[in-house]
Amino acid sequence: DRARRLEPHRAVNRLAFGRAAAYVASVLGGAYAGYALSWVDSRAELAGDRVLWSGLAAVAALAVVVCGVLLERACRVRLDDDEA
Repeated sequence: DRARRLEPHRAVNRLAFGRAAAYVASVLGGAYAGYALSWVDSRAELAGDRVLWSGLAAVAALAVVVCGVLLERACRVRLDDDEA
């Protein structure tokens, strides 16, 4: 039901979770992307697998960042001029 209001402490908890998820996932995504790039020119036997799995982890981290930002935006308070 969209008409129900979210309790303020629950909204703050979700806001904090969304922001923390976005920050942590951005750091991990950057680390995995850097790790994947470090193996690109390598001739090691498992270099291709490391690039693939690290790249997939970086993409998954990007998805978590997007979800965290969307959750953070969903917790915004809308001010109505009609309410007084």
